[in-house]
Amino acid sequence: MDWANYLFAAGYGNTPYEVCEAYAQLSVQIPAWCTKLGIPYTGPTATAAEFPTLQGASSFTSITVVGDGPGLWTALSGIVAGRNIPVLFNTPATNLIQNPATGEVIGVQALSNFSEIMNIKANKAVVLCTGGFEYSETMKANFLKSYPAHFYGWQYNTGDGITMAQKVGAGLWHMTILSARAVPWFPDHAIAWGYSGPAASGYIAVDKYGNRFANETQPAYSHNWWTQLTDYNLVTPEFSRVPSFVIFDETTRKAGPLSFSSGSSPLGISTLPAELGGAPNWSSDNSAEIAKGYIQQGSTVANLVAAINGTTYTAYLSPAGPNNSTAINVTMDPNVLTATLNTWNAACAAKVDSQFGRSATSLVPIQTPPFYAMALWPGGPNTYGGPIRNNQAQVCDPDNNPIPRLYSAGELGSVNGQLALGSSVLEGLVFGQIAANNAVAQNPWS
Repeated sequence: MDWANYLFAAGYGNTPYEVCEAYAQLSVQIPAWCTKLGIPYTGPTATAAEFPTLQGASSFTSITVVGDGPGLWTALSGIVAGRNIPVLFNTPATNLIQNPATGEVIGVQALSNFSEIMNIKANKAVVLCTGGFEYSETMKANFLKSYPAHFYGWQYNTGDGITMAQKVGAGLWHMTILSARAVPWFPDHAIAWGYSGPAASGYIAVDKYGNRFANETQPAYSHNWWTQLTDYNLVTPEFSRVPSFVIFDETTRKAGPLSFSSGSSPLGISTLPAELGGAPNWSSDNSAEIAKGYIQQGSTVANLVAAINGTTYTAYLSPAGPNNSTAINVTMDPNVLTATLNTWNAACAAKVDSQFGRSATSLVPIQTPPFYAMALWPGGPNTYGGPIRNNQAQVCDPDNNPIPRLYSAGELGSVNGQLALGSSVLEGLVFGQIAANNAVAQNPWS
């Protein structure tokens, strides 16, 4: 299948073809599944692949559930409630219960009200759907290719499912892969903002030293912009692009909010309820963020660099955590940033970006003072690593042998083997069904 070929090619063969094929085969049945369950949607419509040169890229289509993510959640939670399926809140799982003789996973240990140990028997199997490790500083430091990284997904994704699976013998895969951009993050709020670039095109991204390093129009669309942020300077030593900076002028500042968390996009963190970590809306002209010190400004380029260098960039470096933070120093040279801006403005005048190939329509000069900068960090929606998963959604040991009666779905051990592709929601729906169908087919263990 074209979609399976695309998944396999994008993972450089790091995910077995039969797993890609299982994903592809059930993906195309999701519209019918939604119809069966009464979940309204629009589409399918043809969709451009993020990597159009890969084999199978022409196969992309998509559907959109009415109401987007909240609409899907409302529909699914209503179905769960209608079937009287109990859901235990305030009951974090801590361990899987394994039969020592057979290796079968026969239950889950959890903490009722976060304190009282309870053992929950699984009649047939256990399915892990615990998400990634976006909020585990230790795991991020050990596995991600650039660090620190900050996310705007579910703040309780702390890698618990990974730890539980490891304890019963699971192998891990894809731990370095994530769906991530460059995002604004500030220590007064644990969760990052979504980011798509300023509303106007008059901006560039530079490293700590003031150099452009990529086509800046990609962050809004690419789930793989984080790969641009892994450059490491062995002389210093430090990540040269952590943080990186978006540079813009007064014209762009007035054009609209840098963040898309003002409610215009479902990815913006402020679209989440406050109890899920929603951040305040970004101001329409970025003025509130300037006042808070989120954005630095200067009447000249040299003054802007002085403001950049004079700011403390706090980072949670594992294992310190938020109670023992570490500062990252930035010592940008004003002459370097001045030269970078001169080159950019010349490219805008010529309507040709010979460095990184931005489109002519996006070449807008940065020349109206005051000038501005905002720090950006690797991060975004989610990580993809976790326990190895086969085409039956079974969790496997390091030798790819299934651990009896243990399954997984979603971003916990995603099939994405090298690049972020498609939708984590889709993967949750697809492998959730595969896991459920295989789990219910098991005979009760007792």
